Amino acid sequence: METDTSSSFAQTTSKTLFAERIYQNAEECFDGRHSLCFLHIKNLQRFNRAHGIEAGATVLRSVVGLLSGIAMQGLVARYAGEGLVFVVPSESVPTVSANVNAILPTHGGTRGLAAKTGAIVCAQPLSLNDCISRARFACREINEVDGFSYCIFEGRTAQEYEKRAYVRDNLDDAIARGEIQAWAQPIVRVLTGRVCEVEVLARWQSEKYGYLFPNEFIPVLEAHQLIHKLDLEVFRLACVHWTEAKSLGVNVPFGINLSRLDFESCDIYQCMRSIMQEHGVPVDQVHVEITESAVAHDDDLIINEVRRFREAGFLVYMDDFGSGYSSLGQMANMRFDVVKIDKGMLDHVMSDERARAVLADTVTLVKRLGMQTLCEGVETQGQLEFLRDIGCEKAQGYYFGKPAEHSLTFLSLQKLADKQEDKSQNAYLDAVGQVNLIEGISSNIHGVEAATFLGRLPVAVLEVRDASITLLSCNAAFQQLLRRLGHSSFDKMAGMSTSIANRVRAQAMQAATAAQQTGTVQVFDCILERTFCSVSMEFVAKTKGRAAYLTSITSVQNSPQVTEHTLLEGVLETSHLCFFWKDTNRRFLGANRRFLDYYGFNGVEDILGKTDEDMGWNSEDEPFQQDELKVLQGTIISEAHGICMCRGEYRDIVATKRPLYSHGAIVGLVGFFEDAGPHVF
Repeated sequence: METDTSSSFAQTTSKTLFAERIYQNAEECFDGRHSLCFLHIKNLQRFNRAHGIEAGATVLRSVVGLLSGIAMQGLVARYAGEGLVFVVPSESVPTVSANVNAILPTHGGTRGLAAKTGAIVCAQPLSLNDCISRARFACREINEVDGFSYCIFEGRTAQEYEKRAYVRDNLDDAIARGEIQAWAQPIVRVLTGRVCEVEVLARWQSEKYGYLFPNEFIPVLEAHQLIHKLDLEVFRLACVHWTEAKSLGVNVPFGINLSRLDFESCDIYQCMRSIMQEHGVPVDQVHVEITESAVAHDDDLIINEVRRFREAGFLVYMDDFGSGYSSLGQMANMRFDVVKIDKGMLDHVMSDERARAVLADTVTLVKRLGMQTLCEGVETQGQLEFLRDIGCEKAQGYYFGKPAEHSLTFLSLQKLADKQEDKSQNAYLDAVGQVNLIEGISSNIHGVEAATFLGRLPVAVLEVRDASITLLSCNAAFQQLLRRLGHSSFDKMAGMSTSIANRVRAQAMQAATAAQQTGTVQVFDCILERTFCSVSMEFVAKTKGRAAYLTSITSVQNSPQVTEHTLLEGVLETSHLCFFWKDTNRRFLGANRRFLDYYGFNGVEDILGKTDEDMGWNSEDEPFQQDELKVLQGTIISEAHGICMCRGEYRDIVATKRPLYSHGAIVGLVGFFEDAGPHVF
């Protein structure tokens, strides 16, 4: 008998001899009472690595010997290096795998050897090759979770096989008939909650099978090297829809998924450029997504193609990061613009502290490599808030919207114009998103030293617009600081109108201007709710009328110095005296809390720009006016007695006033007074 001399499949019949013998006995073999079997031994390669090739060959000789005893003509052949094929009476099929498993030396468990068998009844008009391909398919369909070791090609298995054959053989016709569709799912910028782009997804509305799910056709097309045809058709449709949407006033960028096989089967870059040119789609409106598994090989093909797309102006995303093929070396060797974090990394963050730590550190790592992060699978408000806390820039998932027909997605965006991101703000928001909130680094430029120095300080990104300061994003430490200072939100703290709050705002505005003009970090000391603090501000980015700053706050004991301004603010805040200061026209510029409380004002804005006469405080305006005019000429007036109206009552006060100088010139006056009691006429 002619045999295969391979050490791994010793004593097997060659494929040629197997086919000859089967056809010589075709009348018996294809009588409807015999089945062709495809048997695969799981974990055999692992067994060979652990015990050696010869040990594996010994196992196979035992298996082949057992199968030869039950197979027609004793014929057992090797097929495609992964399994054994043979013909047995159909009633023997259920016992084949069980008998083989009984002689395997390490059968059982997740790592042990295990046999599984696919089988099909041999009958005309099927050929031998038809039977082998179907038996092999049935073998692959065996689900380990169900606990079965054999599967007969019939019923649902046969239907699934026919469906996959249909997918394989009808793609071109499906494209021609318009069955292939381009759907879209919105991607939202976490910082603003606005739609910043969409991901285009392939769908197949089959004439024969109806709606086909992606997992029903994409793996088949990849297995048969046809995926590039599907991807290019979906991309063409996406370009058509984008052009239509633009005419409706919707200008949202979109992304397309590319398979590794796209790069092997055609010049996918040039094909896409031709489609874009035909439909007038600019390169800054398209990003390409390459799955993590596609780059896992780390070869020159993908590396060069990624570089080619990026050099042409495309944004390139690594898709499904964390799905099982992760390699940190891939991110070091290949430059991506965005890393899409797989849904599996987000699923348990609300219940598992370790999951939160892993995802937070993943976002931190990606940022330190100079890339953005996008998390897939967002389904709840809690997940979104967690992503905001750790500084993840973008998010995608059912929480924002399920995939829908591309045209419908853009029509919905047209109706919700306020939910679209302003394209002119993209670069600004991208720069803000690049801030590493966990470590307090504005970009990857600062490196490890900055991360070590800043540690986990209270860090926020503040935006200065006109004369207001608002919070764009912050880390957990910053939120805790706000609570320690007695504020439920930054807006409430920023909206305070005390003299000290106004002073801090002025200092912050001055520091922001200097940081932007000089490109250096600006530091100032101040008092926040009776707590001495040091504030640093670093310019991040600007756009029309807006500028963002990385801001960190530390208590004064961690600050290298306490400035005179800080001490002055402390004195003004804690003094029992009523302090005020005015310009050369005797208009109020500010006052301390004691002064405001004395007259019952809510904030300093109630007196800013007004004179004593405007306020109607004094029973006789002339003495106060003359005194202050003298002060503005250089006279110091100490402990002058006067009468003022306070909350409907005349009060005796004792006031001291002196001129304020700047570079030798008088620029205003400062004074304070004490209440001496009710006035007796």
